Amino acid sequence: MARTGAEYMEALKTRPPNLWYKGEKVEDPTTHPVFRGIVRTMAALYDLQHDPRHREVLTYEEDGKRHGMSFLIPKTKEDLKRRGQAYKLWADQNLGMMGRSPDYLNAVVMAYAASADYFGEFAENVRNYYRYLRDQDLATTHALTNPQVNRAKPLPPSPTPTSPWGW
Repeated sequence: MARTGAEYMEALKTRPPNLWYKGEKVEDPTTHPVFRGIVRTMAALYDLQHDPRHREVLTYEEDGKRHGMSFLIPKTKEDLKRRGQAYKLWADQNLGMMGRSPDYLNAVVMAYAASADYFGEFAENVRNYYRYLRDQDLATTHALTNPQVNRAKPLPPSPTPTSPWGW
């Protein structure tokens, strides 16, 4: 179900992420001076889902429960329009400066669930993961970084390009 900002912050306190800053483990990102601002911003976005002025834009009902709009599997043009309105509302809240708002990668997981049969024998795993994220209203994201390597050794050569364009 769509969670509140307080529920989001409590989860960070009771199940803290494996978060490190400058070589030190961050025990509570809700109070850490580097992270508390973004935590509060994320919490405010979650709270908007419960604001009577925005509830219908930011959530949808399924089986008697309200879920975050990023989990709505669109079946009509109206569904797509509703999702777009929700994304715009959240982007407007931070002037488009938050590149990883809670809806960001959730939309990818939703798309995977919508086409779960593509994953063959793993289709039910995809559906289960989607339902888990939706029911907990979790924010997912990714990192685009190189894996940790032994920097004392040179990197292996890049693979030979296989595309006709040289990349």
